[in-house]
Amino acid sequence: MLAFLSPKIFFSIAALTLLIYSNTQAQSTQKFTFALPENKVNNSLYNKISVLDTRMDTTNMGIIQTGAFNKKTKVIAKEPLNIQFNNILTALTDSTAKPQELLIQLRQLSFIEITGSFNEKGYFYLRAGIYAKQPDGYRQVGAIDTVSLTTSGVDVTGALLKHGSETITDFIAANLNKAPVAATTYKYTDLVKIDSVEKRNLKVYNTTRYTDGLYLTYKSFCNQVPDAPIIVTNNFIDYTMKTPGENGKLKKVKSDKVYAVVYLGQAYIATKYDYYPLKKTNDDFFFTGKASASPSTVSMVTAGVFFGMLGSLIASNAEATFEMKIDHINGEFIRIKEIIDPNAGKYDYN
Repeated sequence: MLAFLSPKIFFSIAALTLLIYSNTQAQSTQKFTFALPENKVNNSLYNKISVLDTRMDTTNMGIIQTGAFNKKTKVIAKEPLNIQFNNILTALTDSTAKPQELLIQLRQLSFIEITGSFNEKGYFYLRAGIYAKQPDGYRQVGAIDTVSLTTSGVDVTGALLKHGSETITDFIAANLNKAPVAATTYKYTDLVKIDSVEKRNLKVYNTTRYTDGLYLTYKSFCNQVPDAPIIVTNNFIDYTMKTPGENGKLKKVKSDKVYAVVYLGQAYIATKYDYYPLKKTNDDFFFTGKASASPSTVSMVTAGVFFGMLGSLIASNAEATFEMKIDHINGEFIRIKEIIDPNAGKYDYN
C-alpha cells in the first residue's frame, strides 16, 4: 500500500505514473476520413486532383478532445490525403466531367478544441489554394483562408469534424466549373516554396530601406507607401508623436489606430499598448511586445497550429508579452512564445 512507502519512493512512483500518463496522452490519436459529399457538380472541368501538402507539420491535422476527461488527441488521416481528396472529387463529379487535373495545396488544415466554463469550442483553420494543371505548370483557380468556429454545450468533436469535411468539400466543389483566373503560371517547385514566392511580390520584404511615415494598414506598410508623415519629439516614439490632421493642424497619433510607423529607417509595429521595433530574420518579420492574452480567433488558432501554444494562451494573464511574427498574407500577429521578462521589447531611444 502507498501509505507504507517512504516519501522518496512515493514521489518517484507518482512521477513515473505522471510520465507514463503524459506519454499516453501525447501518443493518443484518432484516425479521420473526410466525409464524401452527397451532391454532384455537373459539367466539371476536372476529373482528377492531386495534393501538395506544405503545412509546417504534415503528421497530423490538429488536436481534439476525447473521452470523459477530454484527453488531448491528435487527428491523423486514416488514408493518405491524396486518396481521400480523389474520393471526394469522384463523389462530386459525374460522366460529364472533363479530363483535366487539379492540384490542391494545403498550407494550413487543422482542428483545435477548447473547453470553456460552460461549453466546448472547436476551430477549423483552412488555408489552401487550388490550381489547374497546364502544359507549362499550374495556374490558380481559387483560394481560401478561413477560421471557423463550432460550439456545443456538451461535446463539439463530431460537429467540428463534420464542419471540416464540409468546408473542404464546398471549397473543391465551388471551383470545379471554374477555369484559371490568374495569369501567373507556377512551376511545381514554386508552389513548394509559395511563401517565399509571394514575399517577392511584397515591397517591404525586398528592401532594407524603409520609408519614414505613418502606416494605417498592413497593405500600405507592404507597399511602403505611408498614409501620412510623422513628427517625432526628441527621437522618442511614443504618445507624443504627431501627424498633420485634415485641416493641417498637428494631432497626436494613437497607437491603436495605426498598423506601423517608420522613423529614421526603423520600422515599429503599433499596438494599443505601445510601439515595438520590427526586426527581419530569415525573410520574416518579428517583434516582441505586449498583447492581450485573449487574442483574435485567427491569431490564437494560428499560434496553436504553428507553435502548439494554444493552451498557454488560454491560461495567460489578461496581458502578456510575446515574441510575435508577422503573417505575410494578412499582417496578423502570430504569437510564437510568451516572454517572462517584463522589459522585453523595450528599446533604446538614444
